[in-house]
Amino acid sequence: MRRFGHKHTGNGCVICTLDQSGLRVTKHRQLLYETLIELDQPFSAEKIHGLVKEKAVDINLSTVYRILEHFEKKGLINKSLIQDNAKAVYGIRNNEHCHHLLCTVCQQIITVGGCPLDGYSEFLAKHYNYKVTGHKLEMYGVCPACLEKESNND
Repeated sequence: MRRFGHKHTGNGCVICTLDQSGLRVTKHRQLLYETLIELDQPFSAEKIHGLVKEKAVDINLSTVYRILEHFEKKGLINKSLIQDNAKAVYGIRNNEHCHHLLCTVCQQIITVGGCPLDGYSEFLAKHYNYKVTGHKLEMYGVCPACLEKESNND
């Protein structure tokens, strides 16, 4: 859809991305998506809400959750659950396939490139005559900083 007064700015154009996904472009959606692009790792809705509010935009946390749900349904972002506290974190989906390491102590998330499951997915597809359409791998553990804190407390 062409927008009056909008000049396409290339692949990274937030308005075009939202528009092409079929979402109505609103100030809140645009700002939230821009904020997610700026982040280098997934964050909780509460953290994202705080970052958006720092930009002097009045937005409710419930609105942030609703927008994040829409973004996930449209395939614009990834949602991951942190195992111990069942808290969701959200990050921008790019074309690069990746997985995550999640620290169960400090909730730090590290995005990991490469995929050890590619061959396994093919095996499962052949073995079970199944069309595998995707997968998600999240490893839980304790990051080096938290391990060091634990060893210093011993």
